[in-house]
Amino acid sequence: MMQIMIGSLEEPTGDITAEGSDRIWFHTKMRDVSGCAEVGVPERIALDLTGLDREGFKEAHATGAVQFPLLCNFRVSRSVSAGWGRGSQNTSSQTSDSHTRASQPDVPGAKIYVNSVVQEADAVDWDATVAPNAAYESILAILNILPRHDGGILFGYLKDIAPDPHCGFKLVFDNGNTSKGAAVAVLIAVNKKSKPPEPLGQGYKIVTANVCDVANPSSGAASQNAVTATTNEIIGYCTLEDMSKFDLAPPRGQPQRYAIALITKCEEIPDANANSPHMKSFLLDKLQILEQAEGCKAIPVFQRLRRLAMRLTSAHTDVQKHTLDIVEDKSQPTKKCKRLCSVPTDTSLGEQGV
Repeated sequence: MMQIMIGSLEEPTGDITAEGSDRIWFHTKMRDVSGCAEVGVPERIALDLTGLDREGFKEAHATGAVQFPLLCNFRVSRSVSAGWGRGSQNTSSQTSDSHTRASQPDVPGAKIYVNSVVQEADAVDWDATVAPNAAYESILAILNILPRHDGGILFGYLKDIAPDPHCGFKLVFDNGNTSKGAAVAVLIAVNKKSKPPEPLGQGYKIVTANVCDVANPSSGAASQNAVTATTNEIIGYCTLEDMSKFDLAPPRGQPQRYAIALITKCEEIPDANANSPHMKSFLLDKLQILEQAEGCKAIPVFQRLRRLAMRLTSAHTDVQKHTLDIVEDKSQPTKKCKRLCSVPTDTSLGEQGV
């Protein structure tokens, strides 16, 4: 049993029921700062994360309205089995709650499959004590000797995000490290309403200007009374039905609205006035609104998450998935986490690489 801290589970896009049954069961991608993996998701996890019943989940999936919490903590069971390739009669069917069909290197006569299934999932409770701590030190040491994996979710400030012609964005940190991934999660704050929606095909384009890089201490915005930056905007695309999910107008009586934004692309727009800073435009993939108290608590957590991302400095120049060519010894006892624990240690993550 493995514990995955502060990761993201993608919503399903294909069939969501087990073969020959109306029970919910599907495979999807789980991502964290180390990369991504395919996992199986049983019905109880899907319903717990969405608050829906079985029929409600199926209806939401049919309309594309399923949305999991953007960041969660997970317990994932891992087992190994032998099979004869995808689609073979000798492999476990998708009805099995223990088979995600993630293939590992060939062995004589068969393939070895790593079977990963989500057994527990809790949305992140934004508190400073859930920030990455010294338990990550040994994980960083392993990841930094493996080939880089560009399929994970990164963490940073808006100022770290730069355009990239191939990946859509990259993170350029103050220490000189550069990272790429599937998306970057940032904590933002907005103190004004978004611009009026622009009709675009069957949907709408929503532009929110003056987005504050709220977790960045140097922006002068890491507090409730922050002054919003004027050089960042985020762009989202939505339908009429889900337009309310993109409402970043501050709540009545509050100076700003906090949110977690999942960014997949960055563009720099030069200002006509040479003395003015460039405008950065970010393409929004997902958005999760936070309550005012949650936003304030999330600031130190995102600062620590960025510190963790900065220290991922693989010595390999190869860009490939992490492939494990190992022999599983079933007689060898394995340490397992028995419950989902927010804080495995009280020791803080080191400051190296900041």
